Amino acid sequence: MLERVSPWLAAVRRRPWTMLCAVGLALLMVGLVAHAAAPRGRGGPGSGGPSSAALGSSAGGGPGAAAATSPTPHASPSVAPTSGKGGGSAAPAPPPPLRCSVHVGEGDKDDSVEMELTCIVNQSAAQSDTSFTLHFGILDPIGHLHPFSQACAGKLRKGSGSCSQTYTFILPYAANPGPVSGQSLPSHHALGPVTPVNR
Repeated sequence: MLERVSPWLAAVRRRPWTMLCAVGLALLMVGLVAHAAAPRGRGGPGSGGPSSAALGSSAGGGPGAAAATSPTPHASPSVAPTSGKGGGSAAPAPPPPLRCSVHVGEGDKDDSVEMELTCIVNQSAAQSDTSFTLHFGILDPIGHLHPFSQACAGKLRKGSGSCSQTYTFILPYAANPGPVSGQSLPSHHALGPVTPVNR
């Protein structure tokens, strides 16, 4: 054994620095190989593994994580039920006691005007009255009333009735329909005045 080692010892004695460098280089190579073969830990800095914060959020975490991920509930607007009692439409209003309409056209003669008046009495007269009489006229441009001599007369039954009368006239100016008024007979109950509507 001493015979095999003696040549190395002799070489070390002759060149001690060379052998020391060789031994040091060999030890350095062994250390590098051992470091490369050693297993690396997870979660360390720069290892690329998931951080504790990410793991905590994916695993459910604490109350803060649940509050961040859970949607906030929104209260839906409530609609109060509509009651069927007392919410019905009001009863229709009764018809007016007297209503009239007028139709304006050209008369048979040149420059003549024809007005057809129609009136309806709606239970405004006394139940014992049997007839009614209405008077009609036209208004000139300055608002003066020019009544016609012909009356619009009709019969009544239980306080209701109707009449129609045509008036033909020639005037040098434009005329507008005037008010209609009258009375029921024999009680002389007043009817109107009302303004006829055009039809």
